[in-house]
Amino acid sequence: MKKLTNTTFFWLSLLMSSWTQLSQAQTIMFDDFTYTGLNDAQLPTFNQWNIINGISGPPEGGQYSRDNIAFVTDPGNSGNKLMSLRTTVNGQTKATTHARIETAGFDYFEGTYAARVYFSDTPYDFQDANIQTFYTIVGSQLGGDGSRYSELDFEYMASDKWGISPNNKVMYLTAWNRYIANPWQAWKRYFSSQQSYAGWHTYTVSCTDGANVKFWIDNTYMGAMSTTDSDGTSVYPRNPMQVAFANWIWNNVVGSSTQIRETKMQVDWVLFYKNQEKTPQQIADVVATYRSQGLQRRNLAGNTYVTNTGGDNNPGFDKLIQAESYTNMGGVQLENTTDAGRGQNVGWIDAGDWMSYTNLIIPSTGTYKVEYRVASLNGGGHLLLDIGAGATVLDETGIPSTGGWQNWTTISHMVNLPAGTHNFGIYASSGGWNINWWRISRQSSTSARMATSATETNAEAFILYPNPVGDELKINLPPGNSDEVKIINNTGQVVLKTRAIANTIDISVLKPGVYQVQIGTGDNVTSHRIVKK
Repeated sequence: MKKLTNTTFFWLSLLMSSWTQLSQAQTIMFDDFTYTGLNDAQLPTFNQWNIINGISGPPEGGQYSRDNIAFVTDPGNSGNKLMSLRTTVNGQTKATTHARIETAGFDYFEGTYAARVYFSDTPYDFQDANIQTFYTIVGSQLGGDGSRYSELDFEYMASDKWGISPNNKVMYLTAWNRYIANPWQAWKRYFSSQQSYAGWHTYTVSCTDGANVKFWIDNTYMGAMSTTDSDGTSVYPRNPMQVAFANWIWNNVVGSSTQIRETKMQVDWVLFYKNQEKTPQQIADVVATYRSQGLQRRNLAGNTYVTNTGGDNNPGFDKLIQAESYTNMGGVQLENTTDAGRGQNVGWIDAGDWMSYTNLIIPSTGTYKVEYRVASLNGGGHLLLDIGAGATVLDETGIPSTGGWQNWTTISHMVNLPAGTHNFGIYASSGGWNINWWRISRQSSTSARMATSATETNAEAFILYPNPVGDELKINLPPGNSDEVKIINNTGQVVLKTRAIANTIDISVLKPGVYQVQIGTGDNVTSHRIVKK
């Protein structure tokens, strides 16, 4: 019997009853930023967000504009919304505007902070000192108080002006003790990562043990810091903080271009888990569960806001998975993509390569549409979707030619999924294609029937079991059907012609792999896919 972890017990209890959800009410803040706009009444009240407008710092005397923040439809998922923050530069006058939004009511202190954020490399093109940041910070009145000051930062400079790699792409991860503004002095410790962070990434920072501040980017642990690099004083938070996002230009330093330009960063969601250290994967599981439940935001007062909870006329489940966010893989590599949203895609996919995605929560049994964002120079590839490490093969779909490795199209098929937490696998039964993302969305009964009506007859024409299978495949044939069987490998080659004897097919001669079993001739051919163990 599989041993249940503490995390598993937590989620079982979370899903068993509304009482357990209420017992966690004071523990988690979550916001999916599904606001209708700047005038949404819940924006300043629910999680108490405050948009900075007018003269503020940094930089000193900076011009912040409320209009530089917007809530927009996610181009990769029409059922999702994003928060956008932009800076602007007037190329002729060099005038700049900035954007910042911060919480202004609840206290956030020890625990785990995480957000999924999109950073841009536009400042690199113009050599602007643009800083895109997710951070926590005490109120401004404690700015110089070394006994109470607290600040934790993820700051991305696509054109570094702070000296680690001048004019190049640098991420700074920083924990602060205090600072003095004039003349400038700072007591802090930081890590730097000299690479592009353009695209979507999940940024996580935790402080739970009274000493160490720990940073992650996606699932990569970046390290811990406890004291400043100057006098050894603590950088562990000592006072409640605000959660904030900002897109601003350091000291209003911009490049020489006269082009009018803007830099946009975007935020998908933010979460705070009080008093507990959670890994990025555990945070992702929480977010996935909330989204499967239609929960769009919750606060530390115990209030939740839920919409799209499911049902035939309101499917309410739509999950986008970045292909590169696999848990494990075999044979594939990553590369930067030019597709919308940028980031990375999975490439160099050959026959037999695979990717696994663990702990994806399906809220209810039913028909789901699965979409894949793919590219292929010549086409001819095939993608197989399974759950349970291949225990259940869901379906296989062909990959068309798109004319280039970065020419993207979206393909889809319908599958039936049971409710529960599943490990999904994407297997290349034949290669020659790239994948950027894939999406699972619940279908209403009507749309599912329409989408599957053309294939239901063939799908029910005969039944094969077990699947995956060892040496003997059982087959139930409908009356009047021929029992002549062809088995075809993933390159289209017929590897076995046989007949069912007592509704049994001997496949012991086949090597392990994915096969298509065909029965019938001419226009009356029906088929199923099997996995030979």
